[in-house]
Amino acid sequence: MKVDLPIKNKAAYSTIGSLALGVNTVTDMVKLTMGPMGKNVLIERGNLCPTVTKDGVTVAQSMVFKNPLIAAGAAICKDVSSRTDAEAGDGTTTSLVLLQSILNAGIRLIAAGYSPVDLSVGMFAALEDAIAELTALSIPITSAKMLIQTATLSAKDEEIGGMIAECMEKVGLDIKITVKQSHRQNTFIEITQGLELTKGFISPTLIGKGEGRTCELEDAYLLLHSGKVDDLNAIEKILDFCTNNKKSLLIIAGELSRELLSRLKEINKQGTVAVTAVQAPGGGMVRLDILSDIAIYTGSSVFDPMFGNDLSHIASKQLGGAERIAVSGGNTLITGGKGDPEQIKSRMEQIKILLSGKNSAAERTSLESRLTMLNGAVAVIQVGGSTEAEMKERKYRVEDAIGAATAGLRGGVLPGGGKAFWWAAEQLQSKLALKKLPEDIKQGYEIVIAGLRQPLLQIVANAGIDITPYLHQFTQDQPWTGFSVVDERMLDLAAAGILDPCIVTLAALKSSVSGAAMALTCETFVSEPTKALDMNNYDFGNFI
Repeated sequence: MKVDLPIKNKAAYSTIGSLALGVNTVTDMVKLTMGPMGKNVLIERGNLCPTVTKDGVTVAQSMVFKNPLIAAGAAICKDVSSRTDAEAGDGTTTSLVLLQSILNAGIRLIAAGYSPVDLSVGMFAALEDAIAELTALSIPITSAKMLIQTATLSAKDEEIGGMIAECMEKVGLDIKITVKQSHRQNTFIEITQGLELTKGFISPTLIGKGEGRTCELEDAYLLLHSGKVDDLNAIEKILDFCTNNKKSLLIIAGELSRELLSRLKEINKQGTVAVTAVQAPGGGMVRLDILSDIAIYTGSSVFDPMFGNDLSHIASKQLGGAERIAVSGGNTLITGGKGDPEQIKSRMEQIKILLSGKNSAAERTSLESRLTMLNGAVAVIQVGGSTEAEMKERKYRVEDAIGAATAGLRGGVLPGGGKAFWWAAEQLQSKLALKKLPEDIKQGYEIVIAGLRQPLLQIVANAGIDITPYLHQFTQDQPWTGFSVVDERMLDLAAAGILDPCIVTLAALKSSVSGAAMALTCETFVSEPTKALDMNNYDFGNFI
């Protein structure tokens, strides 16, 4: 939608115009990465190797502006892309393309005298209708092939898509996949069986003396304690259990007393019982939750003095067991836990229910880590490359592809290549014709419709293709027929595997409309005295 209107409210326009300048500067850089024919962005890092990436949020976060108003506009981009990434793990570039289109159209309308509040009402009405249309259009992922296609489209690499699908097949669809930079040139998968903690020895005095400075325990008991362990009598009782039953011992605790550390070191020297101790992960209730997960996996009990559960009456059955435990400086791997499989399964289902609720990014990360830990298998994709820049660029793509695949499994998939947004725009245009809305609200509704067409147009523009001859084929009754910039023809997007996760699509749309509405309702700006601005010298012609 093109609007050519005179400026009537330049006082308000100056603030929003500067915000838009920040948004446009960031988005113009980011949107060049969109689609299979998108280009990379090179990010300077001082004396370090530059970062090469197609990841929208990474590009946005790297841009800094001296002008505080323009910087505020750039901050809106960072917030919108970060929220999209936190919710869906992908779609950050799409969210900025939507934001730019909606914001610039809204600025032109406000400059002509339209109410920013009413425009926002119309925008959110359109958002609600678009969400309903897109949700109804989505289909579930029903095969490994669809999963590979979803990941491949995001990573722009079929090999990466196949690796992600393989990881999910081996460790489970709900388990988080870890991505690390490899020391090799090739990219490969590592599957580790067992419960893994990112915590190592609680004290240097308990570090093993074998290869790699590790300690390996066979057929071990586990003492799980949330606080400080200082009861030497109880520990002696536990060591007797170990001696009588020919067991080794792992202590996972918040802290050990100095006297106890000395005693454990002495026992290791004597060689009577193989024993070591690991720092309990987390803190507060999070620590209790993680220790409870470990207890269920190993069939042991958690001791917490806050609940009156001390070590004075400990029994050997409360120590559970594991076939093998390997401890290093920053990692602990427990395999062959003696816990009840049904209880482990039930605990995992409880965590999945918590994950399905509305959680913060930090809560989701914590729950995902616990689910991965309890699963008893960890998948790591080791990303290789000839140079550091190549590895980092590939790592960003792998992370985005994992986010896309996970989102696709959670919420289904939609036609890719921008077609889902385009189809939603056609549906909203038909709905608008039947609505009787005040003019200002109607204009707000229309700028969202126009924005929904931008992702497809940007993908095509990045490929250098003229889409005009094909637009008449984008009919309302064929949502899954779209244009492939790779094949330069219309085709069945589902059959071709050009799929976008519904959760990613909705997250990008919601965050962009929210960010645009916030910016459009800003009329004044407060800055530090040293950053006072002369807005009379600004040229706003780019936004008219």
